Parts: sequence; structure tokens; C-alpha cells
Amino acid sequence: MKVSNTKQITKTSDNLAQQLAQELAESRDWTQIRRKQKIDIELSNPEYLQLFMSYGRRITDVIESCLLRGIEMFYRTRMSELIVDKYTPQRLEELIGQIAKGAETSRSTIVKQTEVKLTLNEKFNWIYNNFKGILGEIRINPRMIKPIPLSKVNATHVDKLVCFECNIDGVEVQQAITDKYDTEKSGLVMAEKYSKDLCGAVRKIIYEDFQYYWLREPTHEFSEKKSLRKIAAKSYGRFVSRYETGDKVRVLGFYRTIDQKGIDEKGVEIEIINMEKLDDDVEVVLTKQELLNFKNMSSEDPESFIKEFVTSCAPHIQGNDTAKLGIVLSEIGPSKLVEKYRPHIHILLEGNPGTAKSEMLKWFAKISFMGVYADAPNASSRGLMYGQEEHGKRKILKAGLMVRNRKLYLDELDKMGETRQELNTAMEQQIASYHKNPFDIDTEIDCTVIAAANPQFGKWKDGIDLLEQLKPLKPELLSRFLIIRVIKTGKTRERLAHILDTMQERQRVSPKFSERQIAGLLNHCRKLNPKLTEQAETVILDFAELFEGIKQEEDSNLEFEVRAQINVIRVSSALAKFLQKDTIDELCVRLAIKFIKECAQSLGMATEVPSVQTDFGGVPINKDVAFLRIVKSLQKESEDGCFSEFELIKKMLELDQFWKTEEAATGYWNKFNPRLRKESPYYEPHTGRFQKT
Repeated sequence: MKVSNTKQITKTSDNLAQQLAQELAESRDWTQIRRKQKIDIELSNPEYLQLFMSYGRRITDVIESCLLRGIEMFYRTRMSELIVDKYTPQRLEELIGQIAKGAETSRSTIVKQTEVKLTLNEKFNWIYNNFKGILGEIRINPRMIKPIPLSKVNATHVDKLVCFECNIDGVEVQQAITDKYDTEKSGLVMAEKYSKDLCGAVRKIIYEDFQYYWLREPTHEFSEKKSLRKIAAKSYGRFVSRYETGDKVRVLGFYRTIDQKGIDEKGVEIEIINMEKLDDDVEVVLTKQELLNFKNMSSEDPESFIKEFVTSCAPHIQGNDTAKLGIVLSEIGPSKLVEKYRPHIHILLEGNPGTAKSEMLKWFAKISFMGVYADAPNASSRGLMYGQEEHGKRKILKAGLMVRNRKLYLDELDKMGETRQELNTAMEQQIASYHKNPFDIDTEIDCTVIAAANPQFGKWKDGIDLLEQLKPLKPELLSRFLIIRVIKTGKTRERLAHILDTMQERQRVSPKFSERQIAGLLNHCRKLNPKLTEQAETVILDFAELFEGIKQEEDSNLEFEVRAQINVIRVSSALAKFLQKDTIDELCVRLAIKFIKECAQSLGMATEVPSVQTDFGGVPINKDVAFLRIVKSLQKESEDGCFSEFELIKKMLELDQFWKTEEAATGYWNKFNPRLRKESPYYEPHTGRFQKT
């Protein structure tokens, strides 16, 4: 509804201009105005709502006009001060003596009189042309109009101003143009509402850009409800192409009805009057002392620190420490060391129903910065990246959760449908694509997927082929994940006792670290970038070589070796960040190997590989590693890339801490000797010369 009291509107705009002039005088630097730097203003007086309701989307022009008048007042006041400063004391005293009776006889009165004279001076007309476009952001103080959740905007708000915070989910692919008529009787009217009898003759046609947005409630509001309100919005003029998908904004606009073709019911949209960008969800930041305390704890006893931290995550869930640690490392991510080779640790929690997979995802999503939980059966991979929303005859490109967030907690992946295979490219290449008329887009994203799924038969069955267990997930998609089988630990009585303790909030289940501390440390560690040491690199290479010889169980046919070799680098760097280390050292690699072996063992894979260790001088303290190094050195030194049994035994005896006699060395070699073993990682390309496969 428009305000019809013209005098009141004029008075309100005058008050705004005077307020802006006063604010400029009190807080603005003279050079800032002179250099035409953008001036942001905040409106806090509810009386200014009259201007919004009267001028609608022209309000920006009105406020800019008030700002220009405020600049003129600021100039006049400053000029008047300068003029009065030049008066001699005698002249100033003379002018004060001429002030009419009843008025204040002071210098300030002379300044005001000078201002009135300057008002009639045409020299200030240049201000409007010179400073046009100086208006920056218009911010609406909540005291002016109380923001409400988008879900609470309803029929009672039709044709009224509403204010709400939201996220931009998508924009129209192209901006369009609307036209308005400047008429003799009614001023500016929309072209489609023009009537010559009512509005008079058209003096001028004014064209204005407009664009559609797709708005949704913020994630924190969604977490309180099962549904999420979305609405189309129309912006004009200065707001067109100004905001992008993913921006968080506060919107002030009219709640309008629109006709829907072939439907009796009215549709709704927001006609945006003002739009201002808000900061993204604020991440938890710990103090320097808190971070130092964490670093000291991790330095004193790394494994105990990891255990206590993981236990504090989702404390209402007993056990599942390997799964929790996997999610923690996924949240932190690897260092820039692997940014060219899938710089994300995607996690898949596989397990029977009732093993708390969903609860873990929801808990971590709650504390995750820019993380979101999604139910896979109600989603599609296309929808997680991009999709279309139709509004009337218009199509709006809507960004999905993987475009808008850095962490996607995707539950029940096995029930998602065949479109889940399209996650392959998004997870590996970090590209969200959408190619459907009229859209053609490929967007770089930065999103890690932490998913949960149930086995094909509803329950894990021993003796069944591993890939058969993991169906309908296909090997191509599985290869993107570090897979952890979730196994509920503890006896039934112990689990129930833990649940009761949690319900009663007993002290004995109180976690050592709070949700705030956990979120803050994860946010800090995520930004670290430790370097890889040469010793750690050697340990990784030794582990990779040993892993090649692992023979899996018959029901475990997933190609694990290559994935483990790459993952050990990712996990090692994530652990170094978690422990706030400057370098990825041998300890981090050993902890990473231990974690990866636990993941593999949970799936029934054989991982009986000797630990890779060296003493402080870098000399192997493990017989298997020492043997592999001898083989590598002999092959490298020879012209044909082979070694003889004599050379091998001689080198082995040099390491007498492992092989003190020739019989011991020969006996160890015979475990691999291709002349004695049908299956061996070694073969004999030339008589008496051997080589590793």
C-alpha cells in the first residue's frame, strides 16, 4: 500500500537528507567524498519505511537523491564555517549585534544565516552531477523492520514489505528489460498497467534491467525443520547481476501475487526493493592459547590425544573410533602436497543398519563449517550439482549442495538410484556440470563427500564377495572413497548402559573436548600446509612396495593396493595437520598406515604387513624392509637390472642384526626363491640372475 500523505513523505525525505549530512560531518573524511569513494548507509529509523512503501523499487534513486542533498548540506555547512572563520573579531561582533531579538546571539547563528544565503547560490548545482553514483550499499537495521523467517511469509503479507535472510540458490541465465512510462498524471507506471485515461499522456519511456533469483532459507533454519522454503524473486536496476549463486543476503521486498497460466490459484514472488550481502556463516575460531594447549597435548602423546579427541566426537555413540577418525581427517583434508591428485579424502561408511552411521553424519554436519547433511534417497546427483527451477515461463539455474558447500554428508547412498554414478566426475575432477537447454555450465567446486551405505543384503554376510556386498555401488564410484566398515563395538549391556548414561547426562560420559573446541580445531587445522620430509617419503615408498605382495582373502577382490598407496599420502598429511605439525614426519606416516590397515581389516582384507620403521640414523629395523632395500640397490647397481644369489647373501650378511649366518640368510631368501616356490614376487630372466616382478 502506498502512502498518500505527500507532505509527510517530503518531510521524511528531508529528515533523511539531514541525517545523512550530519553523519557525513561526524564520521566521513573530507577526502573520501572528494575522491568519490562509495558511501554505504544504514537506515535505522522506522519512519523511512514510508519512503520504501511509497516509491517501491525506485527507492534506491530516492535515497541517492537524499544522499546528494546530504552532501550539499555538508558542503554548505563546511563552506559557511570557512567564510565565518575569515571574519575579523570586530566584523563578527558587528554581525552578532544585528541578530533579531529573541534569537540566539552567537557565532553558530551567523553560520546558519550564511548557510541560508548559500542555499540560493547556484554554485552548488554541480554536486548532483559530480557525485551521482556515489551511493554504495544500503543496509537495513533490524530495528527498522524486523526480519522474519522466509517460511513465515504468508497470505497476510501480500502487497506488504517483508524482510528476511536467505541464500541465493540460483539466477536466471539472462537478464531482461522491462519498460515504465513517465506519465503526466500518475508519474512512473509499469507499461502493462498504463491507461491513457487514468495516467495521462506518456512523456517518456524508461527502460530498466531486471532478473530473477531463486531464494531459499539459510541452512541453520533448515536444520530446525524437515522442509525448506524456497521462492522466486525479481530484482531491478542496480541489483541485476550484482549477486551470485551461493551469496547470503538480507532481502527487503514486497510479497506479490502472480497469475499462473491454466491455474486458478495465484503464485507468489518477491519484488526486491533492497538487497544487501551478509557474511557467510561464521566459523568457530579458537584463541591462540587454546590452539597452543591442543598442540602441547598432541606433542606429548599423539596417539592418546587422537583417541581422546575422537572419543569426544559424537560422544553419545559408543565406539566406532575408526569411522570417527576417518570423518575427522576428511574434515581437515590433505595438504597442498596432493592438490593435483584428488585433494580430498572422501569417506564411505559401510555397515549394517543400527550401527549409528546416520547419527555420526548428522553430528559432524552440525559442527562442520560449510557442511550440510543430505538424504540420498530424496536426492539425485544432478540435483546435488545443478538443476532447473521453472517460474512461469522462465527458467532459473539452481545450484545444488555440492556447489554451495565444502562438505556433503550423504546418507543412504545405496538407495540413491542410478544417477549416483554421476558423482564420479564431481568427486574426482571437482567439476559440477549442467548441459541442458538453455544452460551450458561447468563450475569448479571444492566439496568432500562423506557418505554412508548399507550392504546389499541389508546385513553384512561373511564369505560373500566384497564387491557383491557393496552393491549397488559400482567399482568406479567405490574407487573414489576410502571405505570403512562400521562395526558396533562393545557388548549389548555395555551399549545400553552407555545410552542410559547419555540420556541421564551422567558425568562419566562427559567428553573431554566440547563441540566448540572440536569445530574450532578442525577449522584451524584445515588451513595448515605441512611439508613432506625425506624420511617420511622413504617410509611411504617402502610401505607401497610391501603392500604389492599382500594377498587378499578370497571374498575380498577390491583392488586395494593402488588406492592404499595414494591414500597413505593423503591421510599422512591430514594427520600432520591434525597434530599441528610443520612437517609430515615418520610418525604421521606410521599412524596413517595403521589407520588404513584398520579400514582394510574391517572389510575382511588381509593386511599382515610388517610395520615400516627405521632407527634414528635411517637404518631399517625391520627384516622385510631391509631385504627389499638390498634387492633394490643390487638391481640398481647392475647393468641388466638383476642380482645373483651370491651377491644377495653377501649383502644380507652385512646386516648381521638380521642374518648372523649364511644359513639364516639363505633360508630367508628361499622363502621367495622362484626355483623353490611356484608363486613368488621374483623370477629368473637369465640363468643364475634374479629380478623382482
